[in-house]
Amino acid sequence: MEKIVVDTYAVMAFFFNEKGADKVEEIIKESAKKGRVLMMSSVNCGELFYAVTKKAGAKTALKALDMLDSIPVHIQDTGRDLAVLAGSIKAENKMSYADCFAAALAMVHKAPVVTGDKEFKQLEKEIKVIWV
Repeated sequence: MEKIVVDTYAVMAFFFNEKGADKVEEIIKESAKKGRVLMMSSVNCGELFYAVTKKAGAKTALKALDMLDSIPVHIQDTGRDLAVLAGSIKAENKMSYADCFAAALAMVHKAPVVTGDKEFKQLEKEIKVIWV
């Protein structure tokens, strides 16, 4: 089954109807039609919660989590192997630690990552990036 990793950037754009929201919506609809699995690491889920809380408050952050469930986005626990891979990505690249978890999840599942975060440009040789 084909999988796609969604980064916090893409989910935030979709949730707040910001630049890139239309592209994310298209990916969500197409994934539902084609039976693709949308995934996010638990670290990125936490990042989404704190980012939305800072921007719009905790009640809105809970709504963002409800939205993830309704899409649905499967939240993947990190575990030791994914954490070590994310750590190795962080050691070799100038990226936020949370972004390294999205990249590691994409690598493990040989899946593209949906984002608009420019930090992923440096990994385009290792993972496919769907830009929003």
